[in-house]
Amino acid sequence: MANIWPWLLAAVVLGRLAYLRYYNKLNKFDGPFLASFTNLWRAWNLCGTKNRMPIAELHERYGEVVRIGPNVLSFSNPDAIKEIYNKSFVKTPECSHFEKVGVLTRGVQQSEFYSVAAGVNKGVAVQTLFSQTDEVYHDKLRRSLASAYSMSNVMQYEPFVDKTIDVFLEQMDHRFAGKEGPDGIVDLPQWMRAYAFDVIGELTYGERHGFLDSGGDVEGIVSSLRKAVAYGQLIGTVPFLDYLFWRNPVLLWLSKRGWYDATSPTVPFAVRHLGSRLKAAGGGNDSIETKWEGREDLLAKFLNAKRDNPGLINDRTVLGLSLSMVNAGGDTTAITLSALFYHLLKFPRCLDKLLEELDGKTPAERLPSDDPSFKRIIGWREAQQLPYLEACVKETFRIHPSLSLFLERKVPASGATVAGHQVPGGIIVGCNAWALHRNKAVWGDDVEAYRPERWLECDAEVAALRNRTLFQFGAGSHTCLGKNISLLEMYKLVPSFLRTFEVRPEYIPFLVIHARGPANTSALRQITLNEPEKDWTVLNIGFIEVADFTVRIRRRS
Repeated sequence: MANIWPWLLAAVVLGRLAYLRYYNKLNKFDGPFLASFTNLWRAWNLCGTKNRMPIAELHERYGEVVRIGPNVLSFSNPDAIKEIYNKSFVKTPECSHFEKVGVLTRGVQQSEFYSVAAGVNKGVAVQTLFSQTDEVYHDKLRRSLASAYSMSNVMQYEPFVDKTIDVFLEQMDHRFAGKEGPDGIVDLPQWMRAYAFDVIGELTYGERHGFLDSGGDVEGIVSSLRKAVAYGQLIGTVPFLDYLFWRNPVLLWLSKRGWYDATSPTVPFAVRHLGSRLKAAGGGNDSIETKWEGREDLLAKFLNAKRDNPGLINDRTVLGLSLSMVNAGGDTTAITLSALFYHLLKFPRCLDKLLEELDGKTPAERLPSDDPSFKRIIGWREAQQLPYLEACVKETFRIHPSLSLFLERKVPASGATVAGHQVPGGIIVGCNAWALHRNKAVWGDDVEAYRPERWLECDAEVAALRNRTLFQFGAGSHTCLGKNISLLEMYKLVPSFLRTFEVRPEYIPFLVIHARGPANTSALRQITLNEPEKDWTVLNIGFIEVADFTVRIRRRS
């Protein structure tokens, strides 16, 4: 009789595995075999793969629909974007404590991917726009803030973006222009981050963070943010692990009482600025109408929204909105700028064509050329009249989107048709920018080539399809609220930098990380930008970073 128990146990395990494999008949969708049993496969697939984009590779192998979990489907067909990212497909449903802590059962329960992205301050969650999962509340909050991010309002910030660009160009000129040897080498991604984070500081708090002045990471903000994003990307695939680590209930309880610090890395920075503003405004009265140098910054707009919507927005909401700007507004813009300059330098014909357009269509410099503070800061309206610049920016969005995250949604209980496929209710579906942007049916067979001309040569119908497929800023009601701010930063800096300085590549040293290998298998190599056949190694940590991309600059004659 005792011998029957191992067989019974084996039968139960096999039955459970069969249930997961054939759950809701999802076995009809192709994908990695192990992914059909547990979401732990997704976490494993991310581990040790910093220099590649796993989901994009899966779509190249399996097609436009890939099963990447027991109840998770990834789509690379552009038709799926409009169908998935609407108000009927919610971010994260509520689930019980028992569902939260399951392991194998977790495979067929609801996703908590976004809850992992919430900040923590003194043991209490601080929701950002990205992590907020209450669709009704999110919609009301976005509407209350929409005017602050409209292009007409964003254009009012242009003089303050100019102010930061002026500091950036001054730092480039003072530190690097025309210098030989190591002193003349510019770590471009580092300085793109300095620019982007200082713009966010200027627009959000009315003062730059100080990245451009120091030339480094202020208070460890960038390194802390990278750790948080890498954690969210990995743990978001198996969210129950979050209750063992960052959001451990015991640690949160201790944090509320001041006995343990469970604060998210970027929270103290935002808390300090918010506290200073409230103190300067007389204790944070609801009648606040803070102005800075004659105009409102974003923090003032958040506080004014709190005054106008007291039942919707409180101080913790304002803190979350400030966090959203720091978390999402710096690295993403910096990554795109770095990728844009990388590809322009790697393919000189593109740079030559852009310079020809800039020199031919932009107006004369604002200051006389013999002035020691000579700059060429291009206006937003001027930049909008540069079609090849627009094509370069869009092509950079396409070939190097700044995020590698799979943005999950849950299919309504009634089920739905997604990109022509019938999907049962309760299934997690989503898209990934790297997969969408490499769909050959949309972009052509040369999807791995950086070719801005693809945006200028196509007819209106193809152009509309490609614009709809760009997923750099997300889609639907959760499209990045700061999109216009990011565009303003990029469309102004690129032409201003290129009209002020002649830029030439130095080299790109980078670490080649051997997937799942021992630590001592990493090797240092150098790749010159003038070898187009060489591939560019990037770091996939949620943000798609590139490290140590260096150039030399000198003033243009």
